[in-house]
Amino acid sequence: MRIRSLTPGLRIRPCQQPTRTLFRRGLSHVHTVNEPFHSIDVAHFRRATDDLTKPLALYKNPDDTSKPYFPAQEKWFVHEAPDGRGGPVTPYLADFSHLPFPYELMVPQPSGGEDAVSLFITWLSKRTSLEEKLLYEVLLPLESLLAPPGAPPAFHQLHAPLSLLLSALRFNEESPHPLRTLYIAQSPISDLPPSLSSDLPTPHLVQKAGKGDIYASSIWMGLEPTYTPLHRDPNPNLFVQLRGAKTVRLLAPSAGDALYREVRNAVGRGGGSSRIRGADMMGGPERDLLHERVWGDGRDLLEVTVRAGDALFVPLGYWHSVRSEGTGGGLNSSVNWWFR
Repeated sequence: MRIRSLTPGLRIRPCQQPTRTLFRRGLSHVHTVNEPFHSIDVAHFRRATDDLTKPLALYKNPDDTSKPYFPAQEKWFVHEAPDGRGGPVTPYLADFSHLPFPYELMVPQPSGGEDAVSLFITWLSKRTSLEEKLLYEVLLPLESLLAPPGAPPAFHQLHAPLSLLLSALRFNEESPHPLRTLYIAQSPISDLPPSLSSDLPTPHLVQKAGKGDIYASSIWMGLEPTYTPLHRDPNPNLFVQLRGAKTVRLLAPSAGDALYREVRNAVGRGGGSSRIRGADMMGGPERDLLHERVWGDGRDLLEVTVRAGDALFVPLGYWHSVRSEGTGGGLNSSVNWWFR
């Protein structure tokens, strides 16, 4: 198996153009293999990651026309347009519109003199279906957060059915001010009904590359841009992109520890250990400064972009921040497993 370094953003995909430049100060490349995550030999994978200690991107052949490993890619999502703009999900997934999910949302969302959250709430109030009238009641309390003119966006969490995301997708097809950042984040696959969880079979790397102990797994699905600040996980992580594209920047454990302490001290918090993605890291000055340090000059960082069918292995202790390539309210989805 040939292992090489590559800047993923310069891989040419059908109907796609490179989205990132080759040389950037302070950035290095994640090692990659041009072999799908679902077919690579476990022994080769362990060697390529030096026994699970180094990040590795696993790329699907763009010319491969075989069915994807995850049935969800075909059963859940409408074929993605060349410009990356998200369309509705399939009728199959829409049949599960009643399922509850944890959501994240940034409020307010100024757009061309209007606020997208307020416009979406108003749009829901005029809908005739009982489902969307109920969604209007769920989101109505957010209007109190829109009153102060020029208020900075704040992070909010709520629980709502899948129909909230489906309605937001319909709204975005009609509105010149699309809703963004509505994100089903870190929702356990185990919470899905069997008919949906079976569409996301556990990859053999998760089952066999470590000790066979699966710590947790999650589905991520929402409106671009989606974003997770710099953090580290308590276990190795296999991350697979289902729809759209995401870019990940990573820091080795010691460099990430130093940067995190620097940011915590700068915002007057000090100490702390950001080992799990949580609400405390999603808003306020810590989020802003971490974003500036990670997505600004990119010092000591690794970067990789994954598209549908691609995977990224994040070793234990590696700090990472994830954001979607798209920003226009399109649909983006990923899945991951933490294992030991």
